[in-house]
Amino acid sequence: MRGLLSRASGLDKTAFLLGFFTFLSQVLALFRDRLLAGRFGTGGDLDIYYAAFKIPDLIYVTVASFVSVTVLIPILARKLLADQKAAKEFLDQVLTAFLIIILSIELVIYFLMPYLTHLVAPGFGEAAQSQLILLSRVLLLSPILLGLSNLLGSVTQSLSRFLVFSLTPVLYNLGIILGILFFYPSFGLLGLTFGVILGAFLHMAIQMPGLYARSLLPRPVLNVDWRKMREIIRVSIPRSLTLALGQFVFLFLNALASLMSAGSIALLNLSFNLQSVPLAIIGVSYSVAAFPELARLREKGEKRHFYALVSGLAKRILFWSLPVTLFFLLFSLSVVRLVLNSGRFSVGNAEQVAASLFYFSLSLTAQSLALLYVRAYYAMGYTRKPLVISLLGSVLTIILAYFGKEASHLSLAYSAGMIFGAAIFYQAFTKDFKSHV
Repeated sequence: MRGLLSRASGLDKTAFLLGFFTFLSQVLALFRDRLLAGRFGTGGDLDIYYAAFKIPDLIYVTVASFVSVTVLIPILARKLLADQKAAKEFLDQVLTAFLIIILSIELVIYFLMPYLTHLVAPGFGEAAQSQLILLSRVLLLSPILLGLSNLLGSVTQSLSRFLVFSLTPVLYNLGIILGILFFYPSFGLLGLTFGVILGAFLHMAIQMPGLYARSLLPRPVLNVDWRKMREIIRVSIPRSLTLALGQFVFLFLNALASLMSAGSIALLNLSFNLQSVPLAIIGVSYSVAAFPELARLREKGEKRHFYALVSGLAKRILFWSLPVTLFFLLFSLSVVRLVLNSGRFSVGNAEQVAASLFYFSLSLTAQSLALLYVRAYYAMGYTRKPLVISLLGSVLTIILAYFGKEASHLSLAYSAGMIFGAAIFYQAFTKDFKSHV
């Protein structure tokens, strides 16, 4: 038990490290959104910008997820302990397979983009659709760079180099800010996407020197064992579908918002970004910090300690997230005014975003706990149950959102689905693992 407490304490330190840099990243994200709100308000241009992310983000969570940390860390944990040379050869093959797959898929998506954007934003007019197609095509570079960064991040986390990993979102947001400040004045909305691509490149590049020094920086090879790659892809499919569900749901919400008043997509995304600040600092930090340790406990067969560690981390998430949730519920309008009020962002815009933020905030704790439980199941190699539970929550969100009349109703539907899913996760996890205590 003493060893378990020591590991939990170590995870606390790692979580605080990740939380600090996540906080720094989120400060930059808030500054980014303030710049966007000040320049555009919640108007049509910002609707186009946010809508342009939807197809690239969907590609990222489906195709690029087979090189995600939840897929590769359990495998790398075994290989790095056994033979670093074999681990490097494995990484080379994964990199090559990833590049072949994603480049092939994105080539097809590039030509299909004029048809796909009508599904993303059916309420857009012809001029807005034309801009949406262009921006979405440029942003297709993002899943490639972030997928490569994921692959490097799997190695970085397996080596417990959390400082380097924690800097990646900071640099990503910094790139976007540079795009707003320096690229937008020259290239318009297209300049904003250049900033996103710069941020994605920096997200990847910062991890390269350390892995190169350890002789673990992967590179393309001519020979790929596709039998092994198919096994990894097979394992990743339920995880990819679980991640894709979240993107499909948000894509559906954005499509509905495009049929509402102009600016509805913008205010939905601005409010979601605001609630994502505590989610990233608390939920993401603890789940990311815990995953390598959970994978190691699974490899050692220590199921009792596995359950105790997850339960302890869930209590920590509750301790930090519940007060933050209450704060956001009480002061949502003040938060919006403090962060976003500038330039063309009006008082009316602030009230609309605050209403949506209030409803998103209802599920902050549920979202944080769901992140932990999903990674716990993945660490154990259980992939189907998280998919089924996420599907149930997503279906509820879609049903409720369909009857929404304004953007705030969409955020309420999202929270209802997340709370429902988190409750099922808790019951399922307790049933599956408590017997090992």
